[in-house]
Amino acid sequence: NARLMQNTQEQPKPEHKKQIELEFEFVKPTLLIQPNPSQSFVTIKIINAEYSTNKIMSIKNTIGEIVKEYTFAGNEINLNLNYLPKAIYFIEVKTNKIVINSKLILN
Repeated sequence: NARLMQNTQEQPKPEHKKQIELEFEFVKPTLLIQPNPSQSFVTIKIINAEYSTNKIMSIKNTIGEIVKEYTFAGNEINLNLNYLPKAIYFIEVKTNKIVINSKLILN
């Protein structure tokens, strides 16, 4: 009888909810450095990122030492790097939300 009662009790009805699927394609923020390699003048542009007011850009040598730092607004900075020796450098741009890295060759 107990078994029969269990089966006859009302089961809770499942809630019907609409499920909406949204598909987002995440595009990784990058730095566009032109020309690269360069002899001295470069334009560094942030691609696919929200632009905060101020950004800090560091130029680092191959052992990670900061050679020079710049603060800029917008999504682009033009630089004359003729004071740097010919070498490979790493560019790091920090915003309030992200850090983007890239490589620059001065020849």
